[in-house]
Amino acid sequence: MDAKAAAIKRLRKEGYTRVFSWKDRPNKVYRTHFHLKESKIIVVDGSIRINIEGKAGRYSKGDKIWFAKRARHSAVVGRKGGTFVEGWR
Repeated sequence: MDAKAAAIKRLRKEGYTRVFSWKDRPNKVYRTHFHLKESKIIVVDGSIRINIEGKAGRYSKGDKIWFAKRARHSAVVGRKGGTFVEGWR
């Protein structure tokens, strides 16, 4: 099983009902926003810097990032781009 399929399977097993993947170009910027549901992202490839409620972190392949419902966050994808799997519940 490849890393993307494994990440999808893991999130579904953890009870995330909406699970999807996406690929981003290098240096893609996500301005501050929030989601109405709890979510988790698994980095399949590449890297991303995320600021969640004022706490910044850099995440790369294999890392998992959890977001509380309505947690304000922003992000910048790494210089090589990235592939991510996200689940919402």
